[in-house]
Amino acid sequence: MTQNGETTFESALPDSNLARLFGGQVIAQALAAAGHGVTDERPPHSLHAYFLRPGRVDTPVRYDVETLRDGRSFTSRVVTASQQGKPILTMSTSFHAHEPGMGHQIPMPDAPDPEGLRSVHDMYESEPAIYQEWPWVDLRRVPRAAGDSNTHMQVWMRTDEPGTPTALARACVLAALSDLSFLSVVLGAHGIDTLHTDHQIASLDHAMWFHRDTPADDWLLYDQTTPAASHGLGLAHGSIFTRDGLMVASVAQEGLVRPITSG
Repeated sequence: MTQNGETTFESALPDSNLARLFGGQVIAQALAAAGHGVTDERPPHSLHAYFLRPGRVDTPVRYDVETLRDGRSFTSRVVTASQQGKPILTMSTSFHAHEPGMGHQIPMPDAPDPEGLRSVHDMYESEPAIYQEWPWVDLRRVPRAAGDSNTHMQVWMRTDEPGTPTALARACVLAALSDLSFLSVVLGAHGIDTLHTDHQIASLDHAMWFHRDTPADDWLLYDQTTPAASHGLGLAHGSIFTRDGLMVASVAQEGLVRPITSG
């Protein structure tokens, strides 16, 4: 991104053949814009985003940042992402200086090692096209075993993208990854495959809480559930763990899942 003024940023055009801009990319860039100028001692601890319009891949995205508060422990920002003068996303973010206090987490669930699973890069015929455009991301789905709930899914993910020396940069990468594969757990609960050629899907909102700093290039387990779906909307919850069991983030998203009808 380039900075155009004290609180305005603009993205470069993505090298993409997708029909619309990937939402996780917009979230990551909005978080980067929000964190510009925030001290490294205050990494992001949460974001709450609403997708307002589909993003275009042939138009730069403008990010306007508004400061809500710079407190003694917390920094709050609101970012509006727009194309051609129309907002496509609005996101509130909060940054927090680490301090001593209580700590706990849920246990990391069991999952097979990622080395024994197939990469999406070996299955382009059955995976969304975005993985062909993001070769620096390796994602490996854990197959459901007999008796597993159809409302639960697991994915291992890893990136070899360089240039993540700060906690903010690593959080931005994790924010982008958290939107990959997420609505698949909603699709899978109804027997819809990941290509969903007969269904339109779209992320509507996305919330994320960062509990700990994230390793830049190690495997992460994304444990996902879908507690409910109704009226064409599906809800997904996710927990992200390091390979050694530390929970680094929680995620929630609601998305549109609409059958494509002819005529």
